Amino acid sequence: DALDDAVAAVGRAVANEKMLEKQLVAKKENAQVWQQKAEAAITQGDEEQARKALMQKVVIEEAIDAVEKALVEARDVSQTLKKRLAELKIKLASAQARQGALSVRKEVAQLRSEMGDHVGIMDSEAFARFDQYCRDVAREEITAQVYAEISGQIDPVLDKSFERLEQKKRVEAEIQALKAKQTQF
Repeated sequence: DALDDAVAAVGRAVANEKMLEKQLVAKKENAQVWQQKAEAAITQGDEEQARKALMQKVVIEEAIDAVEKALVEARDVSQTLKKRLAELKIKLASAQARQGALSVRKEVAQLRSEMGDHVGIMDSEAFARFDQYCRDVAREEITAQVYAEISGQIDPVLDKSFERLEQKKRVEAEIQALKAKQTQF
């Protein structure tokens, strides 16, 4: 049962990793599409359309950064779970090889019990608790942010305007790069 639970946990972790990899590829392709649209707009002399396209690209690149970070974490989790699964399989094979006598079967039962303690992270309850923990942390962060906004410590309008300024700065830099690229041809 512990082995089945461990295999299922590894399967979920690897599936999550693959899903994030696909998301990353799709977002990078989408960013490239917006880059091409910006280049086409510059070629046609429509700088405003190029700015809009590059704004979309900047937003997508920010999402790419977040997915890349999540992918690194997912890969770490997958590797850890795979390692623990391999250890569990080795222990299980060893226990099966020593089976036979009643005393050995008792020892195997004790080992399985110990393995259950060591592989607790791999059961679905542990993942459910971890997911709940993540939701609790997110809720606390939102509560803190709302408190800061209400108490006047954070001005969301001001924060948003600085974020837009940063995005516009990146767009302008890319516009200049596109213009420079076009003048080379």
